[in-house]
Parts: sequence; C-alpha cells; structure tokens
Amino acid sequence: MEWEDLNPHTCAPNVLFSQVHLMKQRILEEAVTDHGRYESPAELVERVQNMYPPEIAAHVSLNGMRSAIQRARAAMYPPVPADIHQLGQQLHANEHLAASIDGRDRLYS
Repeated sequence: MEWEDLNPHTCAPNVLFSQVHLMKQRILEEAVTDHGRYESPAELVERVQNMYPPEIAAHVSLNGMRSAIQRARAAMYPPVPADIHQLGQQLHANEHLAASIDGRDRLYS
C-alpha cells in the first residue's frame, strides 16, 4: 500500500525547532558536568536559557525539563546494590565512585 498525501500540510514550518532542540540538549549536557550537577534544575535551565535569544528560550520550560535532567543525572551512577558483595563489585568497577576527593585514597582496600 502506498501512502498518499490526502490533506496538504497547512501549518507553518517551525524555524526555531532545531535551535530549541539544541538548547534542550545543552541543558542535559550541562546537567552532568562538574559545575552543572550541583545546580538545581531551575538554576541550570535559567543559566542555559540566558545563553539563547528570548524567542528560543521561551520554548523551553523548567517543568518540561525537570524529569529529563533528573534522568540524565541518575544515569551517571550505577544501580543501588542489593548486598555488600555487589557494593564491592561496583566500587572496584567504578573507581571514580570510591575515590577520595583528592584521588589518592579509596573507600575500599
């Protein structure tokens, strides 16, 4: 079966779509950086919105981005271990989670 265009498309093209998409991607990238992950979602969205013209920033809301920011940040970490053995495996597999702030010591031996 072939698709036929029965009704012509009458909506005007959204010329801002690609810029809005880039802004949303920028917010998610910033959410997982060293600086961005310590900001609240509201602070993060506002900071990135200020990098874009108002007509683009107006298309992205905090409510629309909050859960996406939380998912991006949660994806940075492994799942919660079920027991102490799994915890040890995760700490050995992800040394950045077990390292001290200065990077010289580990939480495990």
